[in-house]
Amino acid sequence: MKKFKIIILFILTFCLGGCFKSDNYEGITIYTTMYPITYITKTLYGDYATINSIYPNGADIASYTVTNKKLNDFSKGDLFIYNGLSNEKQVAASLIEKNKNIDIIDVSQGLEVKSDVSELLISPANFLMMAQNIKNGIKENVKNTSIIESINNNYDNLKVKISEIDAELKIIAENAKNKQLIVANNAFKFLEKYGFEIISISSDDESSNTNISKAKSAFSSKTNAYLFIIKGTEENDTIKSMTDAGAKLAEINPMYTLTDDEIKNGTDYINVIKSFIDTIKEEVY
Repeated sequence: MKKFKIIILFILTFCLGGCFKSDNYEGITIYTTMYPITYITKTLYGDYATINSIYPNGADIASYTVTNKKLNDFSKGDLFIYNGLSNEKQVAASLIEKNKNIDIIDVSQGLEVKSDVSELLISPANFLMMAQNIKNGIKENVKNTSIIESINNNYDNLKVKISEIDAELKIIAENAKNKQLIVANNAFKFLEKYGFEIISISSDDESSNTNISKAKSAFSSKTNAYLFIIKGTEENDTIKSMTDAGAKLAEINPMYTLTDDEIKNGTDYINVIKSFIDTIKEEVY
């Protein structure tokens, strides 16, 4: 009888240690928003959760509406990760209203937007801050030490990649023959901290009239070749006047979402940013 009890105790111990999930955050369902947020989340925690964006591939997030039916579906998830500096905070509020137990992570903690949300996505420093916020938010709910170690390792590997991009931008600016970049969106102004001179023709810029004259002159004299523009920006008269002066449009993908073709072709955050950097090199060298 004593031997039988020992066997039963062994079986129970085995099941408690291995028959059940080793962490209450393993196997959860996570919903995200913009592609860079999805990319970070999958990089950090993709081995332990099902992760999907609330936006369909290729969706225009500025006009896309999340239906109430979809909100009901998303509210059944365990965690929602979003950008609180956008209308996504309203989605977060709706999900909490439908499910008081859903966890949320706002990736924008400690960040600010001076122009539009694209500056959060194409700036290495902002991207890394979002990654740190996601890492810390997930770790708050994870108890398994090996999973925490995995999250930390994944974050460190991602940080190395982003730091290399950050360092490359500094080197490009230091060695540039022409540090001047002409942009149609103020989201590119983060490049000033690397040593580039940014001439913005955006109507949001206080010096736009002066800058427009400078830009036209630079394109006419072939001092500059590219007008950097966020992909999807509507072409207005000012932008047209730049192309009339000889500017080529360098459309930079902010990666709000990726299309089916982009995903099929292996497009990801890192290679989109590297393509952006290659265009900067072509302009300034």
